[in-house]
Amino acid sequence: MSMTMRSPERPRPLKTAADAVTKTIGMVSALLTAAAGYGIVTVVQDDAAQGLLGAIPGIITLVGNFLVAFGIVKRAEPQVTPTSSPQDNSGRRLVASTATEGI
Repeated sequence: MSMTMRSPERPRPLKTAADAVTKTIGMVSALLTAAAGYGIVTVVQDDAAQGLLGAIPGIITLVGNFLVAFGIVKRAEPQVTPTSSPQDNSGRRLVASTATEGI
């Protein structure tokens, strides 16, 4: 038995967004299939649209990965001291410590 209890009131925005995208793609796909079945769109048009709908999750994943990567760079970069030009925020050059105490 798990010690962690889930609260039904706890918001889950990522799951909610993923559910909405999945349901929307499913509905559009079903509508296109029905439209092709009734002759509203041609089979070729339906195949093209279904291919595009199939690519959407991959495109979303790609964009999400880029945003995460650039977000990490933007957040972490100010915390890293470049070895080519070590200096503090005031522009003073950093020097290596010669202290051996506490090592």
